[in-house]
Amino acid sequence: MPTVILLDVSLSMSRSINTRDKISLIDVAQSNLLYFFDQLSSRCKLEHSSLVVFSSLYEVLVKFTRDYEALKTACLSLTTYDKTKIETALFGIEDLVTEEWGSFVPINLIFITDGQCGIGECSLQESLKTINQKQKDVHFPIPFSFPCNLSIICLASHNELRANKKYFEQLITMNYEKGELIIPDSLTEANVQKCFNRLLSLHYNKYEGTLKCGHFESQVTLSPPPSFQNTFTQIVNLYRHPDDEAPIANLKLGTVLNIIGFLDLQSFSNPAYMSRHLVVPIQNENNQNNAGKNKDSISFQPSFSVLLHGSLKMEKMGAVVKLGNEWYGMLYSWADNKKKSNLMLSIFEPGLERVPWLGNLKYLGPAYELPSNPYLQDAKEGTEESPFPVITSTRRSYHSHTNAVWIKSSGLVSDIQKLLRYAKKLPDKQSVFFKEVNKLRKAGVAYGFHGLLVSLALTLEQEAENMKPEIQVQLRHVAEGLRNASNREMNKNIVAINMFRKKSN
Repeated sequence: MPTVILLDVSLSMSRSINTRDKISLIDVAQSNLLYFFDQLSSRCKLEHSSLVVFSSLYEVLVKFTRDYEALKTACLSLTTYDKTKIETALFGIEDLVTEEWGSFVPINLIFITDGQCGIGECSLQESLKTINQKQKDVHFPIPFSFPCNLSIICLASHNELRANKKYFEQLITMNYEKGELIIPDSLTEANVQKCFNRLLSLHYNKYEGTLKCGHFESQVTLSPPPSFQNTFTQIVNLYRHPDDEAPIANLKLGTVLNIIGFLDLQSFSNPAYMSRHLVVPIQNENNQNNAGKNKDSISFQPSFSVLLHGSLKMEKMGAVVKLGNEWYGMLYSWADNKKKSNLMLSIFEPGLERVPWLGNLKYLGPAYELPSNPYLQDAKEGTEESPFPVITSTRRSYHSHTNAVWIKSSGLVSDIQKLLRYAKKLPDKQSVFFKEVNKLRKAGVAYGFHGLLVSLALTLEQEAENMKPEIQVQLRHVAEGLRNASNREMNKNIVAINMFRKKSN
């Protein structure tokens, strides 16, 4: 998951770590961040990281990037400024993350400070004491609007931190207790590096395993490394159905990813998953030695994962992967742009029926070996029909209608522009025009987006001014229906008036 480094560069960070040396706290933080970025570049080189510094204000030195050299260069130019104001920095983290990743991508936030909370009204003590006194539209940034693991590294001794330790622990408690407070045994560079090593072992362990399919196998690593012990285990247990098996105490991915079969992507559709990971092949020791002797030979080393990726991409299929006892996932080719694609692993929640339209994954097999399957006769005749998805007896309410989904503003703008194009082609496009009108009206009512209906009514009235009289009447009729509060019922549609209907002979 993406990482944000939040570094305290207030004036107190310029003090020396002891009376003998001239090494300051900012120097210690700088050297250990260089070490930390070196470790990330080898363990999680495909993940994004960002560097933010703060004192009374905050500054984003490096936005989210995979360029660790740029992060290290920014570390070399660190300077100290004025007083500490932690609350302002946390607001800056909220803006930075939501702008780049939204509110659903988990983030690792590493907060490095000297343990000073600031003084006066801007101090952390005052911010925490006055949380309940703040106005409704102004709230303390923690908990964040996105999932976050908060790791606080305090460059201070236990005695120095005794008075302020409870405030930093309170930040972790407010973050749904997801995080840790790490304090060095003594304020030396070696002990501070141990704190960073502990952080690396907690959240940045590299995964290496074997991808197998029959007699084929390949050594692979997953990026980002899977970690279910904390966040994902809690999420699975929180949303577990009462009829499901007992809550999960601990999830741990094994070292063998065993492919048990293949399905076309249409049968997989878009199943819910716990996490997604890039599958990257790694070389064994023999190949690494050969590559060291001949640098040009590295591109000619056979790899089953590369073969699998090309096959899945060309055939438009996915592979069912067994991860553990009653735990499955899906391998498929995924592209973030038109030029480059990658082998991706989506990990499902533990259980046998986590893809409802496929039924029990334990019973999947060749279609011609299922005597009770009505697809058997068609399969013998050589037809290409698939038995999936498995039809359930329960009819879901969301199956009957096509709903409008506006994740981004561009989707809403596109729907409105489509409606206006149909309006200009009346009466020829009358049926599709009213279909789009009622789709937007229903979505606006369902989402409580009543302002959309009023604005859409005004837009249609403006468009009507330059149209024929009979079209003006129709558009004003639609605008009145959108604006009228009595028509804000889910099952009541706006219908066309009769002037465009053909008279029967």
